[in-house]
Amino acid sequence: MGISIRAYARHRGVSDAAVRKAIKTGRITPEPDGTIDPQKADAEWAANTDSAQQRKQGRRKAVPVDAVNT
Repeated sequence: MGISIRAYARHRGVSDAAVRKAIKTGRITPEPDGTIDPQKADAEWAANTDSAQQRKQGRRKAVPVDAVNT
């Protein structure tokens, strides 16, 4: 037995919709009861995701200390 789609989305740091889309397109496979095995799904997600189609992580900008301590 695995975890729910919502819990797996939190685990991945993505939306529920992204997980549902991954299931619909065959990138990850749910268990027969509809739950997600996180270890299996993580491996499938990595193997079936085209890195060329992923968004690049932007560089973070430094925030002045005064802006944080207001």
